[in-house]
Amino acid sequence: MNPGAQVGKGLRVAGGVLLLIGIALLGLWLSARASDRHGAVFLLGGGGLFGLAGAAVWTIGYSLTMTKRRGE
Repeated sequence: MNPGAQVGKGLRVAGGVLLLIGIALLGLWLSARASDRHGAVFLLGGGGLFGLAGAAVWTIGYSLTMTKRRGE
């Protein structure tokens, strides 16, 4: 068992979860922008922040996994 690959897999899963939360917030923003303009700004910002954070964490996990695979 390679511990580096396990860490990479955990980071990929965590990044995917963060990305899904960001997508859900952006979906809520699409439905809320007509009714509550001020609240929709927070949904847009949160969706973008979670989306970018999720993509970054997933990329780090993917890089760790591929680095460990090359070393084997």
